[in-house]
Amino acid sequence: MGVKGLWKFLQPSSRLIKLDCLEGTKLSVDLSIWLHQAIHARVAAAISGSDEPRVHLQLLFHRLLKLLFYGIRAIFVFDGPEVSSLKKRTQVGFVFAFLSFHTQDSADFSTAQMKRLVNRSELSEKMSRIRNEIILSDPVIALSLSEGQTTDNNLVRLRKMLSRDQNFGMPVVKGPAEAEAQCAWLEENNITEGTITDDSDIWLFGGRRVYRHLFNIKKTVERFDMNTITNIYGLDRERLVLLAMLVGCDYTVGVEGIGAVTATEIIAEFDPTKEDKTSDSLECLRNFRAWCEQTLNGNHEDIDEPVARERFAKLAHCQFPGSFPDPLIFDAFLRPRVDQVDDRTLSWTLPDVDKIRNLTSTWFGWSKEQTDRHLLPVVKRAAALQSKRQKRIDDFCTTVAPTLPSLQQEAPLSQRVKRATSRLKATVQNRKCRRQSSPSLDTSSKLAGWCPSEADKPKRSRLT
Repeated sequence: MGVKGLWKFLQPSSRLIKLDCLEGTKLSVDLSIWLHQAIHARVAAAISGSDEPRVHLQLLFHRLLKLLFYGIRAIFVFDGPEVSSLKKRTQVGFVFAFLSFHTQDSADFSTAQMKRLVNRSELSEKMSRIRNEIILSDPVIALSLSEGQTTDNNLVRLRKMLSRDQNFGMPVVKGPAEAEAQCAWLEENNITEGTITDDSDIWLFGGRRVYRHLFNIKKTVERFDMNTITNIYGLDRERLVLLAMLVGCDYTVGVEGIGAVTATEIIAEFDPTKEDKTSDSLECLRNFRAWCEQTLNGNHEDIDEPVARERFAKLAHCQFPGSFPDPLIFDAFLRPRVDQVDDRTLSWTLPDVDKIRNLTSTWFGWSKEQTDRHLLPVVKRAAALQSKRQKRIDDFCTTVAPTLPSLQQEAPLSQRVKRATSRLKATVQNRKCRRQSSPSLDTSSKLAGWCPSEADKPKRSRLT
């Protein structure tokens, strides 16, 4: 799910760049999003009655070819088994809310109508065919199931498709928990130069540069950069976590009725670091909740309260999650579980054409000629790009990360956003100085919202 409404809110900071500019760039790929998108493609194909074999895996296959064609040096990152207890709790809450809503919404159906709908043989047949693939790709349904309980699911096939000895010659990393967190770690440690993902949680885990909409029909990609976001909005990583706690994300349902713009206004108004550089970031949300409770009870004692806060009066009736603001959620994003990866073990080779032919024949029923029509032009171009890179190395040319040209100008911000962000930008430098001079926050056995049994485990070091 990611952070509600965050991509739309950040859209003015995005830039369109040509895909050719990414040639030779090392980018991590968040495969958790690919799996969900593949599931949607599979369901859509089943409902539409398409006879195309395993259309969802064909979608993934063509995405791999596009990465190869443009010379992007991808590192594929899988989710690990250590799902945060916070995420489990939030997802189960969303499911119950969804079921409750649709149960009420279906009250107008007669019993006979509902029975006919449920027992329609065509729908039942289609759903049974895709049940095994969906059940393990849904984070909620899969909580109590292991990967080995099905013989037909996307995760197993995708790993087989990407495995080094199988096909595409690109490295694979499996983190202990969230793929986005592992992607952010790879970038922070200069192993990659950004992440390909549509999951806005990447910013909360420390991502610096993100690429979206790479797999549309255009020859451009949408790039977001954390420095640009901070310059435009005054939002750093910690403030984005605060925003997520207000609007809702994978780890919390948030506060109902608050969107990204209102959340930014709240952070700008109640941020204590404007006056007190020693305050921790969560004090902002504590101040907001305390103010709402005082307003609701009518016992304000501060006669000097800013008049600007009157516009938040309607929020006094909002329902806060019980432990809001929960420090475990804050730490879950700032101190996620990741594995150490030795970049010396990561390498890229040309695709194995024969193995890919065997794979497409087995999975898609394609002939050698049909596979070659898709594959060979890509392999030839990939070989040419690799040869060009090798020549630069042999000639002792220094390769510098390119300055990627922008194809569009900055989009305008609304007046509400401008007012809030102008106040936030004024304190960005103070916050940087405070973080550099302050000791690390305490990490107890409750670290990052993980189950106690998980928190007690020693951190693993895995070379992939």
